Amino acid sequence: MANPGSPAPDPPLTVQDRSRTIVVSGLPRSGTSLLMAMLRAGGVPLFTDSLRTADDSNPHGYFEYEPVKRLTPDAPWLTWTAGHAIKIVIPLVRRLPPDFPCDVLLLERAMPEILASQAAMLSRCGMPVVDPRLLGPAFERELRSTHETLASRPDCRVLTLRHRDLLSRPFEASEETARFLRMPLDPAAMAAVVEPTLHRQREESL
Repeated sequence: MANPGSPAPDPPLTVQDRSRTIVVSGLPRSGTSLLMAMLRAGGVPLFTDSLRTADDSNPHGYFEYEPVKRLTPDAPWLTWTAGHAIKIVIPLVRRLPPDFPCDVLLLERAMPEILASQAAMLSRCGMPVVDPRLLGPAFERELRSTHETLASRPDCRVLTLRHRDLLSRPFEASEETARFLRMPLDPAAMAAVVEPTLHRQREESL
């Protein structure tokens, strides 16, 4: 029993309002697939069709839902995502309809790392690599526009997470995510998913 006059303990985590969708977003190669894998390990149901399978670029898988690539505000499947986590990368996340209650986990990564990772993935697939001098500024504009759009939406709660923190402080990042989502997740299980050796493009070495 607590001593009289002692501070009240923090209230326990409650299960997230199941009318809300968890949206994992970020620029390509910013860690969205890793975060989806962490959420699954922590106990969050994912909304994915598993069509795009794991490869050398994403050993844990991509956790995508193919119709997201053709997202329109009136997409009927959006109503099915309540209580699930779905990956909707930038710029597609800006197409979400108004009054769509969601908790957005927005990943950010150092731009040189994103560009190097993107180039490596395209090379592995035998696809042409876009000039980073053009792609970098375009990505920066998309990220700024996404921040502005999400900040203007009262139906969206946003937590910005750094890719570097997922890799260097996975347990703490998982705890922060659980608090934001107000869900009793398993931070230890989430952190166990992280493999720092997969951080192959590091800003300090580029």
